[in-house]
Amino acid sequence: MSNLGFRQLAPHEDEEQTSALLAVLSEALAGEGLGLYFARRSPEVAQRLWAELLRLVLAAGGPAAASSQLFFLSDRTTAAVMQRWPEDRSAWHSYSALLRLAKIAPFGKWRALREALIALDKQKAAFAESHGPFLYLAAIGTQHEYRSAGLGSMLLDHLERVADSERRFIYTEATSEAARAWLKKQGFFELLRHVVRPHAPVIYVMVRRPKGPQDEPAAPAAVAPNERSCTSGGRGSSARHSGTGAAAAGPPRPAAAMASALCAAPALRVNSLRVQGARPRAARAAVVVRAAQDKVQVVQPVNGDPFIGMLETPVTSSPAIAWYLSNLPAYRTGVSPLLRGVEIGLAHGFLLVGPFIKLGPLRNVENVAEIVGCINGAATVLILTLCLAAYGAVTFQGEGPQVGVKTLSGRSIPRDPLQSAEGWNKFTAGFAVGGLSGAAWGYICTQILPYYS
Repeated sequence: MSNLGFRQLAPHEDEEQTSALLAVLSEALAGEGLGLYFARRSPEVAQRLWAELLRLVLAAGGPAAASSQLFFLSDRTTAAVMQRWPEDRSAWHSYSALLRLAKIAPFGKWRALREALIALDKQKAAFAESHGPFLYLAAIGTQHEYRSAGLGSMLLDHLERVADSERRFIYTEATSEAARAWLKKQGFFELLRHVVRPHAPVIYVMVRRPKGPQDEPAAPAAVAPNERSCTSGGRGSSARHSGTGAAAAGPPRPAAAMASALCAAPALRVNSLRVQGARPRAARAAVVVRAAQDKVQVVQPVNGDPFIGMLETPVTSSPAIAWYLSNLPAYRTGVSPLLRGVEIGLAHGFLLVGPFIKLGPLRNVENVAEIVGCINGAATVLILTLCLAAYGAVTFQGEGPQVGVKTLSGRSIPRDPLQSAEGWNKFTAGFAVGGLSGAAWGYICTQILPYYS
């Protein structure tokens, strides 16, 4: 292991070596919980998905990438993909690029994967805006047979030295609890958490601060006995702390607070206190960010306008459903209202006869069930005709001047003649004629069909 060296490679330098390193990474990441979630628990699909995803990341910089993006050990057992962000960043998460993932991701998972990638990319952009350019560690992994040998930590230490030399943060996403714990041991802290779906594994966004000579822990410093001492004398205890007035006016350091607490205890004397040079770390709260804030809603108003009063879904807005609805008689504006009413009435009159014949009270009376059933169907058509007439009389009463409808380009859209008093009256008359004709045709079919019983 001592003879191992560090190598780096631009993705367009050696395609064969790049493919071999991506195979190492995709195999190492195939067992992660998030990859299995998007691959529906199939390690083979997860491995292909990771390989294609990492290729998209490497292709972001293009041939003129600002730096090498593949880092690996000389024996090729451990590799990592790291970018200088935003120099090597591109719109790799565009719709056309992510269509390559749709060929691999199972049905129903591609949308969630695309939303998660776009949301994570937005978070990186926000981090770059607040903290400046950083190094994005997209993936790091070791072959299974060489795990637990410290090779991953060795490569990560090298990447940390690269980040420290450039005074940049290292930004990465841990897709499992084990990866999160390992990164915390390496000096990363948790910035926030991202939840793709309610039952999906959590994505931990981890960040490491750049370190310099001033960040090295100072050697333990001994404090003179008379610099920080206290005496206890019942209620009249007092404490003396050395330092300037400005330091005393500021908030006490943890060592001073500890000394004050010890001095407050009765019958206790503290002569000296050794202060370690480690700086206290501020507590960082983990923020859970839901992907629902950035994802596209499945059900939304038509044309994005909530005042239209209609909703569109993937079912109602699909081309097949739109073609079917546009060919229904009620929506064929090129056909006169009278013929549209006849077509709808024929269907209703013919279909209403069957239930009355087979389920009516006289269904077991020979040669009577058909006649009574057809009469009941015709009566139902007449009742529906009266309802249509009443609706038209209420809806289209007192019509004012017709206001034309135009598109954004100024082209006039002809008004549907059905949406008028005259057109609705023709539609109602056509429905009555068609419905009665359909009921009569139903009776004829019961008499002439050879297999009807």
